[in-house]
Amino acid sequence: MADVKITGLPAGTTINDDDLVEIVDDVAGTPTSKKMTRSNFLGEIGTFTPTITFGGASVGVAYDATKTEGRYTLVSDEVSITLRLTLTSKGSSTGTVNIASLPFTSNNTHSNISPCSIYFADISFANQMSSQVPRNTSTVLLVETLEAGTTSVMDDTNFSDTSDINISVKYKIA
Repeated sequence: MADVKITGLPAGTTINDDDLVEIVDDVAGTPTSKKMTRSNFLGEIGTFTPTITFGGASVGVAYDATKTEGRYTLVSDEVSITLRLTLTSKGSSTGTVNIASLPFTSNNTHSNISPCSIYFADISFANQMSSQVPRNTSTVLLVETLEAGTTSVMDDTNFSDTSDINISVKYKIA
């Protein structure tokens, strides 16, 4: 196989964890075979199930299983997450709302409050709604901002039994 040009190699259709990649450490030298896993090369890809809490609890909360999912890609120390969470019952817990169960904890540096892109339905709020992954957490915090510029953390009273929320975020992990 040493006499085969790269253009003459068969195309692969999938990448497996046991595939080898030729790494050239010295362009003037000879390539050496080093094992690189798919996650080392392209990032770790996975799924998770997001949850919602009110005041840290989720008593009686129920989800539409066909519309509740999370996906992530982890490359080095940075994770990209997309999630959807659709309620069929918000339950009886009260207090500050958090989207919980993110697969990785954010790092604890001052500059690591990561804003999220958000789409939602059946959630009430005043003026503007925003979200973020705070430092050193595995949750998304939801905030409403009034026209006067004051903010308040959203809570159970903002949600209904049919609330639907989609979030996309990228953040550094701990």
